[in-house]
Amino acid sequence: ESIWACLKCSHVACGRYIEEHALKHFEETRHPLAMEVNDLYVFCYLCEDYVLNDNPEGDLKLLRSSLSAIKSQKHDPSTRSGRTLRSMALGEDMCSHPRSPQGQSQMLTALWHRRQSLLAKALRTWFEKSSRGQLKLKQKKQMEELEKKKEAARQRRQ
Repeated sequence: ESIWACLKCSHVACGRYIEEHALKHFEETRHPLAMEVNDLYVFCYLCEDYVLNDNPEGDLKLLRSSLSAIKSQKHDPSTRSGRTLRSMALGEDMCSHPRSPQGQSQMLTALWHRRQSLLAKALRTWFEKSSRGQLKLKQKKQMEELEKKKEAARQRRQ
């Protein structure tokens, strides 16, 4: 499988050798950088080449290490109190997990959603630490301050 995540908006799509959805995303949005989620390669659609060098802040290294940490996490069936969940203590033979409509077990579906959540969090963290993310946060704060001033002015007029 070749699954790519846009490094600007976290859009996830298949690679150019399957259905080309990642390429179509680039053509529609002009977001040039995408990361292959399994091997963590970064590709630039503007250059039509892989990105080998990191920026001075080390954003790619940070992102790759975060994603590798998420990928290497093992699911621990015990709760915070240390008790083992009954459904996880029993083997697959003894306890069949209820199936979702797509035929996947609910446990696998839950794990998939958890991984997606962690991936999104890692991408957000990476973006917030990047220079572009810092600029975006600054602009957002300025817009919020402007909205507060406008609201205060409206209330004074009333």
